[in-house]
Amino acid sequence: LPPLPPLPGPKSPPPLSSPKSPPSSLLSSRSSSPFSSPSLSPSLSRAKGEIRGKGGEGDRPMSLEVSRAGRACGMAVSTYPWPHLKRPQRDGTPICDFYSLKCHHGGSIIAVLTDGCNWGERPMNASRIANKAFLEYVDENLHLAGSTRMVGRMLGKAVEAGHLAIMKVHNSLRNPSGTTTLLGGVLVRKETRSLVAASDEMLRFLRRNVDGSSKLESMIKEGYEEEKEREKEEMEEREREREMQQKEREK
Repeated sequence: LPPLPPLPGPKSPPPLSSPKSPPSSLLSSRSSSPFSSPSLSPSLSRAKGEIRGKGGEGDRPMSLEVSRAGRACGMAVSTYPWPHLKRPQRDGTPICDFYSLKCHHGGSIIAVLTDGCNWGERPMNASRIANKAFLEYVDENLHLAGSTRMVGRMLGKAVEAGHLAIMKVHNSLRNPSGTTTLLGGVLVRKETRSLVAASDEMLRFLRRNVDGSSKLESMIKEGYEEEKEREKEEMEEREREREMQQKEREK
């Protein structure tokens, strides 16, 4: 990341208007998803906090970056108190907030927001590293997702990629890692299907869900069990095919 600007004097914070257009280097022509055509991808952008805020260890003033002029931007809002009325500064600055947004011509969007826990360089680095790793993993693997269930799995793997990226940098007792929260997701276009009549079994399932007798955990468990059963059947089918091929070779 480039060095941050010096701390300004005790003046009123500048307005958040007149965003500048991004440089041409932010444009990317690499296609990565069947849901969309080639993308316009901004680089990792830092959120904006109180410009004159200064407090905890490692706190520094922040600046606003517009990832796509006229379309998207990000800003961190500080809720730290003003301890002295005569000093126009908050008691701390949000330095660990990062966001990334990648839009595709086809309408798909990848978005991630991270917020390091506590103050200092370590949570700030954890937030930045996880943010970048999540976006890159989703961008590289979105084209492999052929269903909403596979998209959900991919997002879980993207969070894991963020965790592993942090531990790759902070991997010793002398260089411990910070922690961060992460909120990320994708917006993709889904195939439209014609409406069909619900079966009696599905209606009973919906009634159980409405009256609260069935919990979310049990529904997720049922879905995993069904998927495992399908995978087992596919493995058995492949095994039978291999046995038949082996018999043909022996003949």
